[in-house]
Amino acid sequence: MKLREDGLKSPIYHAVIVILFAVGLVSLPYNKLFCSFIENQLHCHYISNALPRLIVSAIAVIFIAKYGFIKPFKSLSPKGLLLIIPALIVCINNFPIVGVITGNVVIEETSGITLLLYALYCLSIGIFEETVFRGIVFPLCYQKLKDKKLGLFFAVALSSAMFGATHLVNALAGMNIGLCLLQVGYSFLIGALCAVAVVITKNLFVAIFLHTIYDIGGMLLNRVGELSFATGFQWDTLTVVITAVLGVLCAIYTVMLLLKANELETQKLFNLYNQSETN
Repeated sequence: MKLREDGLKSPIYHAVIVILFAVGLVSLPYNKLFCSFIENQLHCHYISNALPRLIVSAIAVIFIAKYGFIKPFKSLSPKGLLLIIPALIVCINNFPIVGVITGNVVIEETSGITLLLYALYCLSIGIFEETVFRGIVFPLCYQKLKDKKLGLFFAVALSSAMFGATHLVNALAGMNIGLCLLQVGYSFLIGALCAVAVVITKNLFVAIFLHTIYDIGGMLLNRVGELSFATGFQWDTLTVVITAVLGVLCAIYTVMLLLKANELETQKLFNLYNQSETN
C-alpha cells in the first residue's frame, strides 16, 4: 500500500486511525454479554477481554499485509535473541518474586482452567498490542521519520508515546489518575522495549512473547470485582530497588542498541526501502 505524506494521507494520520479503531473495538463492554452465561467472574473477565483482542489482532494482520509490513512475521535474527536477554530479565522481574518468597503475595487461584484462561488473557493483550502498535503504528511512524537524523530513534519514541497515551482511557473507567499516569509511563517504556526487540530480532513474535511475560507477572494482583488471581503487596522496598536498577540499566542498553541499529536493514524489514514518497 503506497501512502502519500500530504494532508490526511500521511502515515501518522493512518497510525492514529488504526489506534482509534483498535482501541475502540476492544473497549466495548463485552463482559455484559459473556457474563450472562459464564458464572465465574474471573473466567468471564478473561474470556470477554481475550476474544475481542484476538479478533481485532486478526484484522490488524490483514492491514499489516496490505501495508507491506509482513516481513517481521517471517524473519528472525538469532543473534538478536541474545541481545534482548536484558529485556527478558526486566519482564521476568515484573513477577512478584520477592513478594511470593516473603509471603507478602499469595496465589489464591490454583485451578488449571483459571490459570489457562489467565494466560490466554495475557497472551491476547500481547498479541493485540504488539500487532497493532509494533506491527502497524511503529512502521508507519518510521515511514514518516526514516529520512530524518535519528529517524528510527524518534519513530520508536513517537509510537511508544502513542501506545502510552492510549492507557489514559483507563482514567475514564475509574482508575486513580496518579496510577493511570504511572501506567502511561510504564507503557511507554515497555512499548519502546518491544519496538527495539522487533528491530534487533527482526521478528514480531519476540515482542509478543516479551509483552506476554511482562503482563503475566504484572497483572497477577489485578482485582476483578471481589476476586483476583493473587492477593498481597508486590512493591516492597527490595522489589522497587531491583526494578529501578534493572530499568535504568536496560534503558541505557536498549538506547545503545537502537542507536547502533542498521537503519537500512530496518527500512527493508518494513518494506520501506527505495519507496518513492512525496515529502
